[in-house]
Amino acid sequence: MSVRSYLPIIFTVAVLLPCTAFANTAKGTAVIIHNSVSGMDNQILYSSFYSADDGTDEASTVFFNDGFGRLTAFEKEYKDGRMTIIIRQNMNIVWKNTYTVSSNHFSVERIDTDGHILFRIHVGERILVGEIDSRDRWIMTEPQKTPRDETMIPLASAGTAEQP
Repeated sequence: MSVRSYLPIIFTVAVLLPCTAFANTAKGTAVIIHNSVSGMDNQILYSSFYSADDGTDEASTVFFNDGFGRLTAFEKEYKDGRMTIIIRQNMNIVWKNTYTVSSNHFSVERIDTDGHILFRIHVGERILVGEIDSRDRWIMTEPQKTPRDETMIPLASAGTAEQP
C-alpha cells in the first residue's frame, strides 16, 4: 500500500486524540487535557486539570454556546469532597455555588427544546438544571427525586390465593 492510503487514518487519529500534557507540580503529577467535539451546529470545548498526592485537586471547564451567541463556561473545582461550580458568560461570573459531594462526577448537557435552552449539570450525586430567564439571569434548580413508596405489600399465602 502507498503512503497516501494511510493518510486518512493518520489524520483521523491525530484529530480525534486530545492534546494531553503532563507536568510535575509540588503535589505530584498534573494531567492537563484539552479537546473539542463538533456535531451539527453545536460545538463543545473542554479542558481538564488533575493533581494528586496528599489530596486530590481537580478542575474541569466545559464551554458551550448558550443559544444567544455568548460563550458559556461551566467550571468545576474539586478538593477534599467539596465541589465548586462556576458558570461564566463571556468570562463574567453569573452563578457560583459549592456542594459537599461523595463523588467527583461532573458533566454538562445542553438541551434545546424548540428554542428553549436548558443545561443539565451533574454535580457529584446531584443533578442541577440551569436556564436563562427573560431578564437574562440564570435560574438554577435541583429537581426533587420522586420518593419511592416503601409500603410493604403482603404476599398471599398458598392456601388463600384465589383461583380463577
